[in-house]
Amino acid sequence: MISLNQKTGDLTDLATSYSNLGSLYSEAQQPQKGLEAYEQALSIRMQLPDEISQAQTRINLATALANIGLIKASLQHLELAFRVIQKADSATMQQLHVRAELGQRHFALGEYAQALEYFNQACQLAQSMNHWALPIIQANRTYLLLMLGQIDIVKEQIAQLKTNATIPPIHKMTILKSEIALCNFLGLENGHLETQIRQCNAPELATAGILLELQRPTTEQVHHAQKYLEQCHITGLLGRENYGLIKNAQALLPQNPSQALEASTRAYLQHQTHQALGHFCNEINWVHYQALQANQRPEATQVLQEAHKLLLEQHAALPLEYQESFLTYNPINKAILKAARAAGLAVD
Repeated sequence: MISLNQKTGDLTDLATSYSNLGSLYSEAQQPQKGLEAYEQALSIRMQLPDEISQAQTRINLATALANIGLIKASLQHLELAFRVIQKADSATMQQLHVRAELGQRHFALGEYAQALEYFNQACQLAQSMNHWALPIIQANRTYLLLMLGQIDIVKEQIAQLKTNATIPPIHKMTILKSEIALCNFLGLENGHLETQIRQCNAPELATAGILLELQRPTTEQVHHAQKYLEQCHITGLLGRENYGLIKNAQALLPQNPSQALEASTRAYLQHQTHQALGHFCNEINWVHYQALQANQRPEATQVLQEAHKLLLEQHAALPLEYQESFLTYNPINKAILKAARAAGLAVD
């Protein structure tokens, strides 16, 4: 089709063909080729006067960039698309799409206040449109609310979302991720949820990632983390590797601190470039600090200072109704704050 469009010289059809190719590559777990196709589509769209189509192509490109962990580059394209879409009266679908994606990107960067704002806007818009994507956006917002320590609200929303039969299986994984994390927050067993995860029949990497959140014996956790890392390489989604590394470090820490430090160091450094699952930034900092402490490394204090500084910045940016729960009910944040106070870093 691309060859035919090139011969006819129809740039609109050619751009559409490249966008379709990008989607096919993404579905086939070939993210780099998908990214290249979307880049080609955007370069052609920029030669045409249709700004809304340009914006939609930027959103697709932004998603492809996020999939390989280049979140800041993804966010730049989304912001450019948002400026165009905000000026349009008829781009309702794009209004919804770009807000939902902006929520995801800010969440990945640990910018919780901005993420919450965009998720709220997207939910309101989807509700006014009676749009099928509403429960999917709500599921993503629910996970964010859990990170903010809103335990009671999250319990209610998980119960409601799990009764929604219209949610596609891949997005049911997001609800289960919130439920697993909620169990971890409350110190409850979560192994019974493994069957539900596997019943979603989601892509292997997505399934492997959520399984890492289950409480397992150390040897099993290490095995699953290593399997997840292998899948990152097979699919080319290296941006997600820092998540697998930090889970691997967490599992190794009780029995092999030196190997744990090797994994946590890689995750810590890689996070500076790849932040596909960057809402785990506080967890990355915390586990790396613990690994440094276990190996009696002097850099531990500096990492704790960085973790504490980021935590306070996130806290200050949140609406008042979320500030206390963010520090009190999120166990990672609570642990960072306790360690910082013990080290004389916290200001009450």
